Amino acid sequence: MSTRSGFRLLPPALVFLSLISLTADEAEPSVLLHRNLRDLTQAARTIFLGTCTSAGNGSIRSKDAGIIRYTEYSFEVDELIKGELSPGAPLVFRQPGTVRAGSTGPALSPLGLVTATQFMDSPSYMVGQKYLIFLHAENTWGLTAPVGLLQGAFRLLPDENGETTAINGIGNLGLFEDMKIGVEFSSMQSAPNARKMLRQGRGPVELTTLLSFTRSLLAAAKTR
Repeated sequence: MSTRSGFRLLPPALVFLSLISLTADEAEPSVLLHRNLRDLTQAARTIFLGTCTSAGNGSIRSKDAGIIRYTEYSFEVDELIKGELSPGAPLVFRQPGTVRAGSTGPALSPLGLVTATQFMDSPSYMVGQKYLIFLHAENTWGLTAPVGLLQGAFRLLPDENGETTAINGIGNLGLFEDMKIGVEFSSMQSAPNARKMLRQGRGPVELTTLLSFTRSLLAAAKTR
């Protein structure tokens, strides 16, 4: 596809495949692999908990890739779990794909699927909504996306008891697959609900325990 300026419009799917191919953890760029929590934690350059404060469409021009459209998101960070960020500074990133014109924000399907971007299974974020995001490093074009796309972006929602839960874009399916207490989570032997959560195949999970699991994985990685 070309434009009057002579630049071609790169298909969104190709943009993302190029994004993945520039990350070391993806062995096969044409295949999106399933990710458990260990995979998400290891592959993410940045992990943060925060509120989306703005979203706007934009584009960049590249001699090699043509016109690449993206959405720039800004987040107020409540907690930086992995990565670097100046205290009090917003976290801003550009994700391939654009929010549809007239969209008031993403909606969630019964599985938590975010559906408001013109992109292949890519999450988008509603202004004012809190999220837990496992974010890749930026690629050559300064673009990034959650690890595993929908798998690495968790929307935070209250349960019937008022406790905060987290659910990703595939309903947390297999989030704790092949993970056991005593192997990577020895520090959580007595943590309430920890064993029950690891046996959970899908559905919302308690945020505080999910964060404890994530921190345990990061601590274990430092000792290797």
